[in-house]
Amino acid sequence: MAQAIDDLAERMGAQVRRIRLTLQLESLIALQGRLFAFAARQSLAHERLHHGAQLSPPL
Repeated sequence: MAQAIDDLAERMGAQVRRIRLTLQLESLIALQGRLFAFAARQSLAHERLHHGAQLSPPL
């Protein structure tokens, strides 16, 4: 993914600057999966309640 971003930036004439996150922000990376799962549950709540049988088991 990083290479794709670098390639796109080069084509656009932009620069990518890498930064180091503070320790407080680094700790949020571990929560990313939980945050994504929560958002997905919220987004798919209607479908699950009304059409749950049509959703795949992993979903």
